[in-house]
Amino acid sequence: AATAEASTSAARAAPDEATAPTRPQSGTPSPEPFHAKLNVQWKEVELPKEWVGQPLATHGEMNVAGSPATFTAGGNMVLGPPDQPADITLDIDGTPERIHVKRIDVVQKAGRLNANGTVNLKPRIGWQFAAHAQDFNPGALVSGWPGKLGFALDTKGELQEKGPNA
Repeated sequence: AATAEASTSAARAAPDEATAPTRPQSGTPSPEPFHAKLNVQWKEVELPKEWVGQPLATHGEMNVAGSPATFTAGGNMVLGPPDQPADITLDIDGTPERIHVKRIDVVQKAGRLNANGTVNLKPRIGWQFAAHAQDFNPGALVSGWPGKLGFALDTKGELQEKGPNA
């Protein structure tokens, strides 16, 4: 079962109501720009093999909030084959110019992957990212990619007219 709640400064939706975030409908402009919040919680969700290549079970909670100027997204979930769940934590924020990945952390029974960094969208696409893995098995999340990865990656670059410069 999954539930969701959405709200803005003008509308608030309970889990059993279906409303879209809207601006106030009055003759005076809203003192705040459009802003939406979404809280999604799910339990005992199973993704079938036909959809993702292997059965995956998941439960968790995600919170997303934003406006045309900024957004935040974060939460915790469990995802993986029923006998190999991974704990996943996400913490991301951004603007139309930049996405800041504060934390992506995937913890498996025998391994771990974590990453953080920044993706610049304007004026030019660029990145600064760090990722580390220890005994991480991507096949537990992506069908057909079994492995035991270990690495440390630090990268910085940007896309230029001639191509990537890293």
